[in-house]
Amino acid sequence: MNNLALILARADGGAAAVEFALIAPLLLLMILGVTELGKIVYYRSVLESAARAGIQKAFTSTLTSSSGRTTAQTNMETAADLAITNSGIGGTVTSTAVVTCECSDFSVITCVTGTCVTGSVRYIATVTMTRTYTPLFNMTNLPFGYNIDLNITLTGNSIMWVK
Repeated sequence: MNNLALILARADGGAAAVEFALIAPLLLLMILGVTELGKIVYYRSVLESAARAGIQKAFTSTLTSSSGRTTAQTNMETAADLAITNSGIGGTVTSTAVVTCECSDFSVITCVTGTCVTGSVRYIATVTMTRTYTPLFNMTNLPFGYNIDLNITLTGNSIMWVK
């Protein structure tokens, strides 16, 4: 009987399988976390790139008149939306383009009636892209009433002095 107990105590035939069974869930969670993080970084990069594409449209616009600024804002949003469409990330992306004015001494004025006491008027174009990121795995309606909302609002901005 003692010999059998010694043999069983020294046997380690299934140790690797047990160790793997203990480590595998943790390893799987780490892989999924890195995948989610990579996807978030990629989507944010696409939003930033689309915002820059929208800003580039401001350089080809006439900003000195109210109608020119309105047209520029529409063109900037259209260019940003087209960049998002071409990226293929899908989902609902909101683009907002704004043209503001300031004097060369950094005092903010209205674009319609503002005049600068010193210096000249500068036009600043801003494009903001927002999208709600939904993770690959839904963590709502968990047992015991737990709900984990992992939706994140991602934002991409681009701001540039135009003229």
